Amino acid sequence: MDKKYTIGLDLGTSAVKAVLFDGEQVVTSANGKFEYKACALKDGAKYTGFDADQFASVVFGVIKTLSDAAGGDIYGLAFASASGNTLLCDKSGKPIMCAYSWTNPPFTEEVEKFFSPSDCKRISSESGWQFSDTFPVAHISHLKVHAPELLEKADIITMTTEYLLYKLTGRWESDFSTSTPFYLVNQEKRAYNGWILEKLGISESKLPVLKNTGDIIGITNGDNEQSTGLKAGVKVFLGSFDHPSGARANGITKKGDLLLSCGTSWVGFFPFDDRKFLTENGFLCDPYLSESGLWGAMFSFAQVSYKIDYLLKKYVSTDDNRAHVMDMLAEEVPEDSGMLKINPATDWDKDYGGYDKKYICRGILEGLAEMVKEKLQELSEKGILFNRIVMSGGPSKSAIQRSILEKTLGIKVSVKYGVNSGAVGAAILARGKE
Repeated sequence: MDKKYTIGLDLGTSAVKAVLFDGEQVVTSANGKFEYKACALKDGAKYTGFDADQFASVVFGVIKTLSDAAGGDIYGLAFASASGNTLLCDKSGKPIMCAYSWTNPPFTEEVEKFFSPSDCKRISSESGWQFSDTFPVAHISHLKVHAPELLEKADIITMTTEYLLYKLTGRWESDFSTSTPFYLVNQEKRAYNGWILEKLGISESKLPVLKNTGDIIGITNGDNEQSTGLKAGVKVFLGSFDHPSGARANGITKKGDLLLSCGTSWVGFFPFDDRKFLTENGFLCDPYLSESGLWGAMFSFAQVSYKIDYLLKKYVSTDDNRAHVMDMLAEEVPEDSGMLKINPATDWDKDYGGYDKKYICRGILEGLAEMVKEKLQELSEKGILFNRIVMSGGPSKSAIQRSILEKTLGIKVSVKYGVNSGAVGAAILARGKE
């Protein structure tokens, strides 16, 4: 083939975005959605989950769309994922339960049966992520209390991204980035954390083998060709968490670079050389380029897009294109009009009924920019400065949002791969070490 085509997939909270990539540009893209459902264990304990095979069917359907577009000539494939979903499988690789979603309500009571506050603080420091009782350690604690027989029966304790990799290659492996929200890995030692496994009573032999982002996990054997369109021999590479994948795509590789990833939550991702500083100051930490000295740091404006959508539905429009309507109405407001500023992270529940729609729209965009500015000022006081910002996610398509950000921050805001950034980062990894 003339081009070396790869497929990169970005596995989000409830949707899959994917691209066919030729090394320079996105040839075409595809997407799909999967559904959550109410699940219950034998004792009646409830959790939010999803069927892992239905999830795989959605993902494989997206892969097939892209493989067909390339005439089946695919060199490699990799996943970027917002992981944190837990799954138990038997020896044959078959799920023995519905997967736990990271969107579950907190399992605080169950976590407290196994981990003290000081334990949770230690997990945060060693895993690189602030402890959350909605992520896999909490899921396993929930199972330990309500369905210990399932944990005993399981041959594999894993996450859903690793399940997809297994179905493609027959191997249970994970990379250090994707496994970070598993909470079971010591980032600096690059190994599973024995004391956590001991408290949960699980064996390391039941966990995926840990390797590096970009390593080849295996090749497809053609067993899934009908559902994926992938012929035997396609190389499958280990990927990463979604934000570092987007950072790779956009060349965020040195101190002073910032990726502003605008999805359900707005996340800032930046390379930094002092891991201890990051964990002690509450940043989420990814291994990223740590082998060459730079960790990846993340800060978040949690679920800010939901809050914007709430404001738009209440005051502007309930149409599916309401985000576009917001941009158009905001453009009608002159810059120097003493405009309203609505910080969606803190002001979303205030009453704006007395304002014209266009001022509410402009106020949201101005408030978003102020929200980011305040965070960057806070970081500057800690000695973290930025001279380059790249924007990704849906809002990166909005010229007025970028313009307002640039004016407010005083830094150029560029866009490269936009909404496809996470998937393109995975597609780049799937090209191997060229």
